[in-house]
Amino acid sequence: MAQKADLDALRKAKRENSILSGQVLKLSEDVDGLRQDIKGLREDNRYLRDDLKSSRDEAEVWRKRVAELEAKARRAGLARGASQTTIDSIPVDLVPNVPRGANTGRAVVPRRQEHSKDENRIAAVEVRSGTSQGAGLHDEVDEDGDPPTSSSTLSSGGVEPESHLTPKAEEPQPEVELRLRSPSLEIIEESAYRERRNARVVQQTNASGSNVPGISQKALGKRKAVIVPTASPKKKLKRPAATPLTHPIKPESSPPKPPPRPPHKFKEEDVFVLPAADVETYLADAPPLPIDPGPSALHVPRNFIYLAYGGSPYQFLQYIPAERNPSQTGSGRRRLVFPMPEMNPAMPLHPGESGLLFASRHEVLSDPPWGVFRKNLDGGEARWLYLGEYESVLVGRMTKAQFRMQRAMVKARWAKLIIEQKVLFHTAPFMVAPASRGTP
Repeated sequence: MAQKADLDALRKAKRENSILSGQVLKLSEDVDGLRQDIKGLREDNRYLRDDLKSSRDEAEVWRKRVAELEAKARRAGLARGASQTTIDSIPVDLVPNVPRGANTGRAVVPRRQEHSKDENRIAAVEVRSGTSQGAGLHDEVDEDGDPPTSSSTLSSGGVEPESHLTPKAEEPQPEVELRLRSPSLEIIEESAYRERRNARVVQQTNASGSNVPGISQKALGKRKAVIVPTASPKKKLKRPAATPLTHPIKPESSPPKPPPRPPHKFKEEDVFVLPAADVETYLADAPPLPIDPGPSALHVPRNFIYLAYGGSPYQFLQYIPAERNPSQTGSGRRRLVFPMPEMNPAMPLHPGESGLLFASRHEVLSDPPWGVFRKNLDGGEARWLYLGEYESVLVGRMTKAQFRMQRAMVKARWAKLIIEQKVLFHTAPFMVAPASRGTP
């Protein structure tokens, strides 16, 4: 009896020890998880700092760009301001005969337009209110298109022009008339070659009905204007006939094909590798799904998915509760699977691509579709790419021939796992194909 009691006490102690060991193991896993979470938060903090630095750099670039645009705008404003000249701004030694002050008025000389020698020239002046009765201010334009120099004279009365501005005697003298272009602007232009020498003054009324006085006959008689022939007003530019708008029909293009599979490394001592012929046979009924336009290539860490949607950041399968499901087209719990490329050489690598998953868990065969994520292939920090919603179909089980053709280290490792009962021997390849229905 005493031995039986001791045996029972020993068994009880073993059970308690195993329970405590399990609790310790669970606590250690929780500690590891917390460490991973802290590591992920530190990485996220580092990325946020990098983004902040990039944003500051971009802000500085835009600030410099705005400063350049403001400087250009100021220069353009100064250039426009320089195009208008007043009498008061002209030095006294250049125009000594012009009185200064409020009674003088303001003459505006439009900016000179750059033309070739064969093109037309227009001399224009504007007389504002406040000028003396019968006064007129004129600007001279040389025959070669140069602006007036210091030898040119602005006069309120009749002043003889400089000799180099006087037209040559042998040149025909065209008829001159003054036409109204704006309420206070007089433009000297050609109407036709005249037969007589003196100019006549024509007053016209603008669209608003206001009259603008012309230059006096006395002023024209004493002050000869330089006339440059202009284009005949009878000539009109011909507009090309308007062509009807046509909408070309784009030829139907074939749907885009998935990109070629990139090479990736896998664990040779742990992975079952199937012949290419077997892989093609398994995937014969699962063609790739074309996606147009192409999906996003954003890779995210597992901790981000875990913190945003819940579930576990370390397990092969992850479930998102219905209340945290981000999809707008479905309802219910979201199901995700995270296969490792190094453990599944034939798994999908691009969105819309079919593939094989070699696993011993059958949960992915029920309740489709499953959201499939693929780990990055560059060997850097673990980040995951969303491939889409997939349906899984059981296409085969491990055969003797397939097991015999594996490497010796692979067969030894899996035999040890089966003997120690850490994995069941119904391991089989699953075919995963893109789901035809919408995202849940």
